[in-house]
Amino acid sequence: MHTVFRIHDIKVIGTGRPLYEVNISLTLDSDQELRTLTDHIRRENHVGGKGWTRLGQLLIYLGQQYTAEKIYDTLLNQTSDDSDEGLIRHQLGCIRDQQGLFQEAITLYTKSLMLLEKSLPANHPALAILYGNIGSVYHSKGDYPKSLEYYGKALSVQQQSLPENHPHLATSYNNIGLVYHSMGDYPKSLEYYGKALSIRQQSLPENHPALATSYSNIGSVYHSKGDYQKSLEYYEKALSIRQQSLPTNHPDLATSYNNIGSVYHSKGDYPKAHFYCERAVQIAKCLLQPNHPHVLTYERNLESVANGLRISSFRAGK
Repeated sequence: MHTVFRIHDIKVIGTGRPLYEVNISLTLDSDQELRTLTDHIRRENHVGGKGWTRLGQLLIYLGQQYTAEKIYDTLLNQTSDDSDEGLIRHQLGCIRDQQGLFQEAITLYTKSLMLLEKSLPANHPALAILYGNIGSVYHSKGDYPKSLEYYGKALSVQQQSLPENHPHLATSYNNIGLVYHSMGDYPKSLEYYGKALSIRQQSLPENHPALATSYSNIGSVYHSKGDYQKSLEYYEKALSIRQQSLPTNHPDLATSYNNIGSVYHSKGDYPKAHFYCERAVQIAKCLLQPNHPHVLTYERNLESVANGLRISSFRAGK
């Protein structure tokens, strides 16, 4: 295994443009948490497709969408098998979705669905994943009824074909919770997020990124409800896991930094908000196009925090 560090703490030092002191320690191959997580990710990445396809899946998982796209474009030109083509178009759809190109993602997912429905049993887990990803795009487009329809299809297939505590079921419960959150139904959202978290706590390593997703989403509901302390508690759990398990420039880390910054902004703590929001923008700009929705959102948040910081500094100087 290559060199891996565990991040313990990040502190702001200096004034003006802040410098950051990062407290880290070197992990060893004998680190049981790291080994458990690595083994689990290896098993996850071994589902469906051949070696190059799985490499592309791993690259997407690590946030390297553009490299993954080159691999899948090459594979698409080489395949004549409907099932393989369906899997490849599915992964290309995932990339377009992450790039914020939602209509292109739907086109790729729809073609993938046509191919896979012909070549796979109706209750095959791969179809459930595809239904879930289509639901995700409709959610991003704001079409909540359509999103719930596809998430419901995914859940139905999984309930027929998987054990009741399988992580894929948690994904569907989590996704349905996301839609209810967007619709403003916080009790329903927390109900589904709670189901997802319960399954993940039973079935995944304690530092698995999917657990971070659950904590982050629950934190988001509490933020929406105005319970900032509870929100920070869950957001910080999510950040801790992501710092342990993901590359330092992974987009999910940008999400965590932005979320925590947004809570501090809501609390009126502009220096802390600026630190976290600035970090989110830095990561997002390394990975995404300038017009990606996440980049634009993070930049707007940082600008709003910077304005608040200037106003509070002006008032303090009076």
